[in-house]
Amino acid sequence: MENYHIVKKGSEWIMKKEGSQRIIYKTNTKKEILKLAIPYAKSKGNVSLKIHKENGQFQEERTYPKGNDPYPPRG
Repeated sequence: MENYHIVKKGSEWIMKKEGSQRIIYKTNTKKEILKLAIPYAKSKGNVSLKIHKENGQFQEERTYPKGNDPYPPRG
């Protein structure tokens, strides 16, 4: 599974693949980057999108496609 991170860098939000320095997307707001990142993740398939807060702390993880979550909650 490929891991991608969305983090704030300076005054911009960026998306990049884990272990890479190459920025895939760069926007001014978190809302804008999510509009780009989600379709990108869905098109790649088998992707974990790790979203961070403004201060850099981990906020949430989204897995695409949804059925590929390696740690589904037990109900």
